[in-house]
Amino acid sequence: QMMCNARADGDSRFKQADVDRCLAAGIGRYLVPSFQVPEGWRCYTGVDLAVKKKAGAHLTVMFTIAVRPDKVREVLNIESGRWSASEILTRLKSTQERYDSLLIVESNAAQDFIVQMAQGDGMAVRAFNTGRNKAHPLFGVESMSAEMARGQWLIPSGDGNDIHPDVSSWVEEMLYY
Repeated sequence: QMMCNARADGDSRFKQADVDRCLAAGIGRYLVPSFQVPEGWRCYTGVDLAVKKKAGAHLTVMFTIAVRPDKVREVLNIESGRWSASEILTRLKSTQERYDSLLIVESNAAQDFIVQMAQGDGMAVRAFNTGRNKAHPLFGVESMSAEMARGQWLIPSGDGNDIHPDVSSWVEEMLYY
C-alpha cells in the first residue's frame, strides 16, 4: 500500500542467486558505446517501444546484447527514454551502426509503423509481436531465467558498486517479474 514491493524469491521466476552470479560474471565490465563484433559472435538489439512522451509514461528501451559462440549473452548497452518517432528512428539507425546488430522491434498495433519506417530506411529490422509468446519457454521472458540459472548471461556491473542505472532498473524488473 505504501509503495511496498514485497518479493519472495521462491515465487519469483528470476532467482536472486542466479542474477547475482550473472552480475559477478560482469565485474570489470561496463556498458559500451559501440562494439566491434568478433568472428562467430552475433549482436541483437531488442526494442520495447513506448509512444507517449509525458512524464510518468513508459520508456522506450533499446537493449543490445552480443551472443558469444559459447552461447553466453553479454549485455553491451541499454538506452531508455521518452522519444518521438523520429528520435526513435535516429537512435535505431545509430544503434545498428554502432553494434552491427539485428534490430528486433516490438510491433504491436500502431508500433508497427516504426518497424515499417526503419525497414524503409534500409535498417535490418525484424518485427516482434508480443502477447502470449511472452511466456514461451524458448523465446519468452522466462527463458532468460533458465539461461541465467545456467550462467549464460554476463551483466556488466562495473566494480560491483557502480552499476549503471539502466542495468539496475533491468535487474529490478527481472526480480519482480
